[in-house]
Amino acid sequence: MKILILIILIILFYIINNILKKNIEEHYLTYFLPFYDDKDIDLALFYKNNENNNNYFKKKFNYNILKFGTTKTDKYFINRLINYYISTSYLIKSKTILYKDDIKNLSDLINNKINFSTTTYSTIRYYEDNLKQNINNIRLITTLYKLYIYIFTKKKYNVFQINDIKPGFIIGILDGYAFTYYYDIFFRDMGFIENTDYIIKKYDTLDNLFKGFINSECNMIIINDIFPNNDIMNFLDNVKDEDIILLPFKMPDEDLFLKKQRIINIDYIDLNNLSSSYLPKKFNDNEYTKNKPTLKICYLYKILISNISTDPSYTYEFIKFYYNNYKAINNNLIESGYKIQNISINNYKTSYIDYHMGVLNFFRHKGYISNNENINCKYLAGTSECTDKSLLDNNLLNKFNE
Repeated sequence: MKILILIILIILFYIINNILKKNIEEHYLTYFLPFYDDKDIDLALFYKNNENNNNYFKKKFNYNILKFGTTKTDKYFINRLINYYISTSYLIKSKTILYKDDIKNLSDLINNKINFSTTTYSTIRYYEDNLKQNINNIRLITTLYKLYIYIFTKKKYNVFQINDIKPGFIIGILDGYAFTYYYDIFFRDMGFIENTDYIIKKYDTLDNLFKGFINSECNMIIINDIFPNNDIMNFLDNVKDEDIILLPFKMPDEDLFLKKQRIINIDYIDLNNLSSSYLPKKFNDNEYTKNKPTLKICYLYKILISNISTDPSYTYEFIKFYYNNYKAINNNLIESGYKIQNISINNYKTSYIDYHMGVLNFFRHKGYISNNENINCKYLAGTSECTDKSLLDNNLLNKFNE
């Protein structure tokens, strides 16, 4: 009797299970995988739109391997940036390609061998003007951080402004990096000619550059890097040579020079953060102390670029990530000296290199650019796309002529 009842229960379970299976599908990829969406789709709308039939792995995640090109000096920065990007986005995997010099990095980007590249405007200018190469395939994603132009010399050489260098002055620089492709233009616009007014000596590593400077192989060294800078700090602290000075950016025809050099910007740094052993310092009419540490200095921007053929959705998602997270990224980079900039569309660079279409789409969606002629669009900048509907929703549409 017990066996019969057990058989009946098994048969009933089988029949009921088959009936239920006809109307139930697991769709576990959709039901049980949390996913991010700006639209905040609630569960009711999820079923109403029959979204349970969508595979969100295919719809949301980017399985393409994005290739980022950079030089070894930027390896730490770009790896931290990409890791943060992957952790907050739908990019599954990326690849960092390290180059020995900026030119090869830029060339591969232009030839669409990589998707993104870190570079400088000075390198692009050299690539176009000196190498006579076409840069029409380059599109800007964003400025990243400042690369300060450190100009070190020694008091004994009696050069206290960059334009005071004497004929035959030997200047040491790092080979293969941004300033390598820029020094000629930099000095030419001051009226100097290489191998007549100055001589360039190139070094393969920063350590060798420092050693050459200490051993008087060169009278001056120029380093294009971030501030504060651990390498420079360690060098000054270890050497503790009071004869070493960092020149302020100062010259008689400064305004004219800056008009020629539109890629150069001016900033002011606190020498207390240069090195604990540098101050106090006095030379010529310059005096810097712990209470008066501000030095005028010039800098270039490190930028992120892409090829015109890169899918606009990739650049849109990246600039969206960058815009939303640049402050958090800075918090993760603060100890290394990097400080990335927020997006900016109000500078000369937008005319020198056009923004990528995906970036322009993001700017449009955030209200930074618009085809709407209503002057009140300025009130929506940074919030939403400026359309008649968004203006109306914010009670701005009828104020066009006010």
